Amino acid sequence: MAYVNALTSNACYGHPVQVISLGQLSNCPGVRRSSLYVTGDLAERLSVRCPIYPIAIGTLACIPLLALGEVVGAVHLHWQAVDAFPLDVRGAVARITDHASLAIANRRLMTALQGMASTDGRTGLANSRSFDETLQDRLTTRDAGDPLALLMLDIDHFKAFNDRNGHPAGDQALRTFARVLQSAIRDGDLAARYGGEEFVVMLPGATASDAAIVAERIRSQVEATTIDLSPGQRDQVTVSIGVAAWPTDADDRVKLLEVADAALYRAKNSGRNRVVIAGEEFTGRGESRGTTGGASAEEAPPDDTSASAVLVPQPIALPRAG
Repeated sequence: MAYVNALTSNACYGHPVQVISLGQLSNCPGVRRSSLYVTGDLAERLSVRCPIYPIAIGTLACIPLLALGEVVGAVHLHWQAVDAFPLDVRGAVARITDHASLAIANRRLMTALQGMASTDGRTGLANSRSFDETLQDRLTTRDAGDPLALLMLDIDHFKAFNDRNGHPAGDQALRTFARVLQSAIRDGDLAARYGGEEFVVMLPGATASDAAIVAERIRSQVEATTIDLSPGQRDQVTVSIGVAAWPTDADDRVKLLEVADAALYRAKNSGRNRVVIAGEEFTGRGESRGTTGGASAEEAPPDDTSASAVLVPQPIALPRAG
């Protein structure tokens, strides 16, 4: 069966076949001909042998699996006896492998469509539908007492960034932000683009304190990242983050999202480029950390008496992404 650049044996009886590259498969006589190839006596000095199935005696049939002009795999049939693959059987085998080729191709197409349906095309992160389903499943099947935290994130002054640099630059900013976000979370966490410049992260097993540490890590890495837009053109963005924890702040998915979203808007209204935990008072004062653009029409104006801050209780250790 073929993958992106390699093939692995899906079924084998007798001589085992190792994982090989697609390039190696092209050396198979059947694949080279794009049709059934039979060697009646492998022991003959001038017989054509297949490097994919290196047998030196008997009969070998090489059958490529082709669908829509693409190689999706190959079947190799071997008999110890010579001339053991009669003509009247070959047609039936060819029809079976044709059906197998189409089945494999359809399965690959279905897998690709499922991936497209659950992935945001601009950032490569999960989309909102996929995230909501995964979050609901996680809350439904969780172990008793197992915490879970949610981060709701919004890129600051994103409309002003687009107005200043153009929408293609905005797309680049989204992709760069997604890469930073993905690099700052653990393998078991899930990040998604929730709509526009809003993102969300699920942190299984994390309390509000744990999530605040992760959120501050994301915020600081985003602030330190320069976005390359074109030769000689660079810009930066910052992010505001709201934190909510289950079951402390909510007892269902919708409420948890609402609480995290409310914490996010508190972060936006308090000056942006900060982390706010649901249910905790914001106490930061002083100079606000700089952002890259003016407030957009849909964003709340910054409070010039507030500071860039993260509201966290005493930090505790949380494994960081590898």
